[in-house]
Amino acid sequence: LKNSMDMFRLSEKDYPAIIIQPICNSGAWGNTEITNKVKGLIDYYINNDMVDENKISLTGFSLGGSGAWLMGKSYPRLFSCIVPVSPYDSSTATVYPDCPVWVMYSTADGSAGSALGIEKLLRDARKKVKLDKYEISHPAMMQKIFRSETTEVMVNWMINRSRETNSSFQF
Repeated sequence: LKNSMDMFRLSEKDYPAIIIQPICNSGAWGNTEITNKVKGLIDYYINNDMVDENKISLTGFSLGGSGAWLMGKSYPRLFSCIVPVSPYDSSTATVYPDCPVWVMYSTADGSAGSALGIEKLLRDARKKVKLDKYEISHPAMMQKIFRSETTEVMVNWMINRSRETNSSFQF
């Protein structure tokens, strides 16, 4: 785990948030040991009154996007919103929390088919979802979403979500 403020290129003064970024080996998100460890860390912050438990957001890129779906499935009432970015595997998106979901993917990488399936799944389930498509490569997605003006839009949207007010699902 590492502090991700540098990755997001955000100021801790401007964005009073704790960002937890698990770095996992390939395939690790299929292992419940990883989800349990991440949940344990979140619980630590909650139990020590370090975070507002109604404002815990979740995002991830590529394999981490798959992890976002898995964490949402494993702990459906924990998160105020989920933002999977170019999720590598979306098989766990069949069950997800009753919270806003913003999926971002590129039509130029392997996640596109997965995200299109997600769009149909979420709309059929009558859930609110925002789906953003980009026509850029997988590495360019990382730059676009996590190191540009898109970062501020995404982070502000996530910070302004709360489980207490999610009935509006505003995007």
